[in-house]
Amino acid sequence: MRVIQHTGESERHAVVALVLDPKVLAAVAPHWTSRCFASKWANIVGSWAVDYWNKYRQAPGSQGLLAIYTAWAEGEDGPIRQIIGDWLNQLPGESGLNSDYAIDRIREIAQENAMRGLGVALTGLIDQGRTEEAKNVLATFKAPQIAQDASGVFPLQDAAIIDEAFHSASQRPLIEYPGALGEFFGPVLAQDAFVAFLAPEKTGKTTVLLDLAWRGVCQGKRVAFISCGDMSQSQIISRLIPRVCKAPIRGGLVNIPTELTFADKEARVTWEQRTTRPVDLADAKKAFAEAGGDNPDRFRLLTYPAGTVTAQDISSMANRWADDGWTPEVIVIDYADILELPKGHKEPREGINANWEELRALSTRMRCLVVTATQSDTEGYNTWLLSKKNFSDCKKKIAHVTAMIGLNMTEEERRQQVCRYNYVALREAEFMASRPAFVVTAGCTKVGRCSMISTWPT
Repeated sequence: MRVIQHTGESERHAVVALVLDPKVLAAVAPHWTSRCFASKWANIVGSWAVDYWNKYRQAPGSQGLLAIYTAWAEGEDGPIRQIIGDWLNQLPGESGLNSDYAIDRIREIAQENAMRGLGVALTGLIDQGRTEEAKNVLATFKAPQIAQDASGVFPLQDAAIIDEAFHSASQRPLIEYPGALGEFFGPVLAQDAFVAFLAPEKTGKTTVLLDLAWRGVCQGKRVAFISCGDMSQSQIISRLIPRVCKAPIRGGLVNIPTELTFADKEARVTWEQRTTRPVDLADAKKAFAEAGGDNPDRFRLLTYPAGTVTAQDISSMANRWADDGWTPEVIVIDYADILELPKGHKEPREGINANWEELRALSTRMRCLVVTATQSDTEGYNTWLLSKKNFSDCKKKIAHVTAMIGLNMTEEERRQQVCRYNYVALREAEFMASRPAFVVTAGCTKVGRCSMISTWPT
């Protein structure tokens, strides 16, 4: 496990959030001190932003900060003036950090700096033989509690709390699907959600996860796809090439579903046959470049050998990305069952529970959608619709997810590339109350699309 060091770059991103994001300023201002950051220039700019907020209840933004800097710089000289001036010239139009993550990061930075200062003070006093004073300093030390007010909030008098709840409830899903499958997913694939697909071995879990990830990319979201050992990097790219190029690498006949009905436990699919030519290297490079458009870094791919990365490792990576200005909106993990167990957990069930608990925490801390898959028990091969009884290894998985979705297919449906999706577990399930227990999809894996059309059963 590589230890990730947070450098001054994370302070730079934190200061950007303070200057541009009113939600961050509102949370930080009541607890701000001029020593929150390690660097002098960051503390100066942070103090300007907090003073602006206290006076006007707005974030200063780039123009407001430029006016403050211009007035301050008239009586200032030296390297700090140059550092802040250079930083202002590179200030982006908006913060790249999720608001809640930025608040958490500023709190962590402030606490780290406060503890470093405490260590220096204690060492100095002990070296001078002033042990009792050192004990008093230690006893009275309180780490900065930015955005961790133990007094709570007052919803009956603070209308902003209600505004935020309404805004959160009315947001569209991060990833949307067309047709009946889109109705089935409803608001489930949203910010803060942790979703898992449950299926027997070799029933297309990776295909479903890649399909979801690529839809997110095409819909403009920042997506991280993490393979934990099921496939190599080249294998994943080979799976994506048909999707991006809309043709199998070797070309040939493909069957595209055009009509789908489902009645009496039987799917009826109408296909259109198409002949495609092989995809050459130039075609693939061009297609991927065009898919990137003006934001080619919105898709991040990571691959690891099985059993070499934990959920905590993934959380640490996401923190590092955010510190570098790339906050993921969707994190897809293929798949959670083959994550390494956290250190110190000798009992496998405890380790699995710890990994799933961490993935849930990741979704709420980063305010992102986390999606993974898990393998069902052996009974899942012969079950018409998967249920909570079909978990494997640790039943606490179901407690951590906001939704667990079963992928169901008979051998005949597998041949037809038909799959039935059902909810094994679902929080806030009102939108499904009047709908059938499952939805049916048909696709064409040769072109990397497992759900091209969908329907409700009749």
